[in-house]
Amino acid sequence: MGNKTSLSNFSRDTLTCLSIAYELVWAIGSSGHQATPQQAQTEHAVIRHRIGQLFREYTAQTVAIHYGSSVSPENAAALFSQREVDGVLIGADSLNADQFLAIVEAGVSKSNTKGESA
Repeated sequence: MGNKTSLSNFSRDTLTCLSIAYELVWAIGSSGHQATPQQAQTEHAVIRHRIGQLFREYTAQTVAIHYGSSVSPENAAALFSQREVDGVLIGADSLNADQFLAIVEAGVSKSNTKGESA
């Protein structure tokens, strides 16, 4: 997010309606290269912090940030458990109904748990 101009044309109100998808540069186009859940958490926190600097903290907290590098049934729950990870982009596993459903179920579990703790 070094280039401020990519978001500078948006108002705060519009920005809160956007979703930001994050994919690791070194994982683009590769199969099986993914961040650890802790790395995803750190990168998402950096993105959210930068949005807070550009706009304000409230805006940064309302923007959805999605992780998108090799999400699978094996790592979905761990990714969803990270505080800053709001969702995921499912790639190849979206083509397999069982794998896709397992990822969705991991997300629903996070959503239900989050609702109970709030």
